[in-house]
Amino acid sequence: MACRRRLPYTERFPRLFPTVSPLMDGSLLSYFLAASAAVLVGLSKTGLPVAAIPAVALMAQAFPDNAELHTAKPTW
Repeated sequence: MACRRRLPYTERFPRLFPTVSPLMDGSLLSYFLAASAAVLVGLSKTGLPVAAIPAVALMAQAFPDNAELHTAKPTW
């Protein structure tokens, strides 16, 4: 009896590991903005609380389709 090859997680669970991110458009600028926001959030956690303010704007630019979700803008 031959052993079957075990599929990687990306093939076994395609809905958990999409090939294209549904949130980001995939451009290099989006990833740079998200990484910059993450650095600013890290700085704000270390004792520079003012660094969190531009992080909100950077996240809104990195995820343009869901900007109202990230900035807590009401949808009504």
